[in-house]
Amino acid sequence: MKTKYLLVAFIIVSIIANAQEIGFPVIRNYTPKEYNDAPQVMSVIQDRRGMMYFGTSIGSVLEYDGIYWRTIPIDKQATPYDLAMDKSEKIYVAATNEFGYLKLDKKGNTIYQTLTQCITDSAYKIGDVRFVKFTSKFVYFLTYEAILQYSPASKKLFIFKADTNGRFLGDFIHNDIYYVRLSKKGLMKIEGNELKPALQSEFFMDKNTFRVALPFNATKWLIPTRTEGLYIYQPDKDTTPKVFPIWNKEFLVDNDIYNASLFQKEKFVLGSIKGALLFDKQGKVLQKYNESNLLQNNNINEIYPDTSKNLWLGLENGISKTEYSQDLSYWDKNAGLKGSVNNVIRFNNTVYIATNTKLYFIDKNNQVQEVNNIPVGQNFCFLEFRNIKSLLCGTSYGIYEIKGDMAVQVYKGNHAFKLFQSLKNPFRVFSTDDADFISIRFDAGKWVSEGKWAGIKDEIRGIMEDENGDVWLGTSRNGVIRITPNGDMITKPMNIKYYTQKNGFASLSDVLPFRYKNKIIWGTEKGLYIYNPKTNKFEPFCELGEVFCNGSHSVYSLKEMPDGRIWICPKENKKAAIGYLQPTGQGNYDWVYAPFRRIPEMTLESFYIEPSGIVWIGGSEGLYRYDMSKDNKNYKQSFNCLIRNVTISADSLLYGGNTSDTTLSGFETLTGIDYRFNSVKFEFAAPFFDYEEKTLYSYQLVGFDKEWSSWSREPKKEYTNLSEGAYTFRVKARNVYGVESRISTYQFTILPPLYRTWWAYSLYIILLTFFIFLTVRLFIYRLIKQKENLEQVVKTRTAEIVKQKEQIQAHEEELEAFNEELTCTNEELHYQREEILEQAKQLKKQNEKLLEMDEFKQGMTSMIVHDLKNPLNLILNIPKSFEPERKDRVVQQSGKQMLNLVLNIL
Repeated sequence: MKTKYLLVAFIIVSIIANAQEIGFPVIRNYTPKEYNDAPQVMSVIQDRRGMMYFGTSIGSVLEYDGIYWRTIPIDKQATPYDLAMDKSEKIYVAATNEFGYLKLDKKGNTIYQTLTQCITDSAYKIGDVRFVKFTSKFVYFLTYEAILQYSPASKKLFIFKADTNGRFLGDFIHNDIYYVRLSKKGLMKIEGNELKPALQSEFFMDKNTFRVALPFNATKWLIPTRTEGLYIYQPDKDTTPKVFPIWNKEFLVDNDIYNASLFQKEKFVLGSIKGALLFDKQGKVLQKYNESNLLQNNNINEIYPDTSKNLWLGLENGISKTEYSQDLSYWDKNAGLKGSVNNVIRFNNTVYIATNTKLYFIDKNNQVQEVNNIPVGQNFCFLEFRNIKSLLCGTSYGIYEIKGDMAVQVYKGNHAFKLFQSLKNPFRVFSTDDADFISIRFDAGKWVSEGKWAGIKDEIRGIMEDENGDVWLGTSRNGVIRITPNGDMITKPMNIKYYTQKNGFASLSDVLPFRYKNKIIWGTEKGLYIYNPKTNKFEPFCELGEVFCNGSHSVYSLKEMPDGRIWICPKENKKAAIGYLQPTGQGNYDWVYAPFRRIPEMTLESFYIEPSGIVWIGGSEGLYRYDMSKDNKNYKQSFNCLIRNVTISADSLLYGGNTSDTTLSGFETLTGIDYRFNSVKFEFAAPFFDYEEKTLYSYQLVGFDKEWSSWSREPKKEYTNLSEGAYTFRVKARNVYGVESRISTYQFTILPPLYRTWWAYSLYIILLTFFIFLTVRLFIYRLIKQKENLEQVVKTRTAEIVKQKEQIQAHEEELEAFNEELTCTNEELHYQREEILEQAKQLKKQNEKLLEMDEFKQGMTSMIVHDLKNPLNLILNIPKSFEPERKDRVVQQSGKQMLNLVLNIL
């Protein structure tokens, strides 16, 4: 029995210890420069659509939709001290010398409507209206000097004035009765249209002043006084209010509680000049919000929880939005955690953190402290050595054993990237010494180095041992190494084999081993793989879903937990999501990732899951702690996407973006847009404030776009030169958790140009008909004229033909006479032709004779030339050696020969 009690006590202590580790809350600060208004923000509220409103000190209400900040001026530049919304969703404003409400004009612009006209006494001075509350019949505006009771039904105002030297401050509604504190008298209430003392009224007469009260339950109220602590007050029971025992009393010392808010039904938030304090109904402090954890200002004027369970803080200098922080908190350089987080482990109820500069732990006050006796350098990994309950840390200087806040070196070396306790020999630890693979052994109460393993030199980042004793190594660039040990000769392995892309891997980058259901699976940047001994290859491992084996999701860390969840983390949470696989009970899994979309984009180095469900995620942006058991956020919450502006031409406004619904029902909308202004611009936004900068939008103009646009962060779209016709603009949003909003629509019509209107077409038809009529008449007229002209032409032509006929007959007679004369001439020519032919025959014969004579002459001429050539050659070629007498004889003989030839011819 004692053992059971001790076990329960241990579990309780462990839970308390775990709960104490709360880091910085996630805070989003909005500076005055960002929203372009006064630094001092006095009031905050959210309407049903999700829009946020902030009252600022320069006399305006800011309207914020997640993209755009708009200013709603308040009459007299009055400072809106309080904003409140009644059941009809009308927002009332309590301001300096002003009170009224916000309403919408016909174009959807939010404007302020004063109610000061309800005061019939023109000499009455309103003063600062500090608070506004509602009962079922009345709206109560509270000033220091009076209570202004306004009836929305009758539009009448009744004033309850404070006693002389009395001041009103602090009010609340209980059971539809208005309670208010009046100095010098105490707590009062309005009943039967009369201001009378409440039960235990005198308790709040002097020092126990307050500005706000919070419902503790159905019968009790938590009243935080300005300087005297917190009390539980029961309006229906005449008992002295009891002190509410808040654990952190230091917060109340020298502080001024300015405001408070109920949060998530069971928790409370106090706002003060020291920041804000979150606590539960037992008074346990859950979180502080102040400048030390990056709140931009400690002076908190207003606290408001929105529908997404965020806390909005109106500050003396700006606006801040924060979260519950019990489920998600963080430590970074601002908390003293320097460097990128490489690994995290819980050991002896203390969380240790290894970064690339130092080794840290989180103390009982949630403060980051350094581990002593370890030099500045990279710290890579932890190993809880189970045999002796020891914590080892791999560093850039070797391996250290961590004992509390001290470190002792057990192996001197370089870059111990990974530590793994052997399954075959639990006293052995595998590790690295830079690019070498080593092992150390715990022997006789001390650590002994076994040395470097032969044949292995690589960038080892993962170590695993299978049931056969083979050691598998994952590398950062070269795939997988399989080592078969050699018995006692541990550093001289029997076999070393590399597995690369030719063995099935799509990528060799960051191939790391994980244990899943007594199997070794491998994470890569292209998903999960498993070794197939039959083929000696690595194959995609699809047992956990297609997304983790088709190359679309990187796996840098994987952990199977006893509850069946499988946690998976990528190298970076930009392209792939952090999350876990939740068994459905039907043999498959649901992928849960939404809670981790709240973690900023960074390089992820550490992913540590505790059996309690607490998850530690470390990387380049620090260390994040997520507690699933404390997460009550609705990640599937529906939300609106609103059309915020519709303009044409030179920013001529058609619609101002505010409506009681996401459609335009109830507003006078422009049914037709002149064709001259056929360029329409839309601005839209989604009032969902969880990381609103990551919200995406998609739109479609029905009648123009064939399909929805791609998702984009651009919150506007302009269409130019639209043709006439009816159009419907549709827009939707997708938030950081992947949830799509409701669709918002705006219908409009582009009127045709004047020349394409129906009456223009009617005129065109009339003109065309008239034109056709004139054309037909003109055509008929022309036909008649043509007929008359044709008849005249026929008459003229007939006369000409008759005349021509007579002329032809005369010509025929002349031709007959000419033909007879021609016949006679032809006969005469025939006779002449016969004579000419006869003469030609005679001439032909004479010509033949002449040809014969010519041939004879040519023959004779050739013979003479030939015969003359010899004598002439003889004369011309007389040798020079001849004597003159002899030369003369030769010449004479040759001359006689030539003379004889000539005479013969003659």
